[in-house]
Amino acid sequence: MKRILLSAVIALLVSACATGTKTHTKGSVRDITTEKTVPIPFAQFWDKYVESLSESFFVINNISKESRIINLDFSANSPSDYIDCGDSTVISEHPALGNQTFRYQTADSSSYWIGIAGTNHIADITREASLNGKINVFMAPKGDETLLRVNAKYVWSLTSRSFIRTTGGYQPSNTTSMSFSSKSPETKYLQIEGGKQQAMSCSSKGKLEDRLLNLVSG
Repeated sequence: MKRILLSAVIALLVSACATGTKTHTKGSVRDITTEKTVPIPFAQFWDKYVESLSESFFVINNISKESRIINLDFSANSPSDYIDCGDSTVISEHPALGNQTFRYQTADSSSYWIGIAGTNHIADITREASLNGKINVFMAPKGDETLLRVNAKYVWSLTSRSFIRTTGGYQPSNTTSMSFSSKSPETKYLQIEGGKQQAMSCSSKGKLEDRLLNLVSG
């Protein structure tokens, strides 16, 4: 019973009374190019494009030459390669360990520790991030050329968990997610120190779109 009570108290302290500060800097919103005209006739370009797709890391979910649409699935182990969710900085303080600064790209997985105010306890924080989504690729004849248009739908998820190093107890995990498209960033408000909230925005870096637009050179 005492251990359960202590864990409950520490969980409250972790959520409200961490020693140190956490700040977040929003990322940049880029002007993403999602369309181009390729100087290759449609029928020829379609065949080349599908062949190149079959050799890429994209997963073809559905393909229809008649409707001129290809649906792709994708996932990434390093979300920050393709999206920008800004940067985070955590400055942790502890009577014995002193001060330590942790900086990480918010979109990616990371880990750090925080001291718990008024105690000698330490909480290890683990953040596990993932990115997946779907892309629509549209192709259509444009005279003797081909119009190529792509649009990605991103789904970014984050699960964070606290482990109280001094008591050996895990706290309930917390999961959040954001979804956004190539030209439509998403914003959420994060809880930071002192009960304050700060805006967090995630947006495409344009790398997936650019890769698909240039999969076959014209």
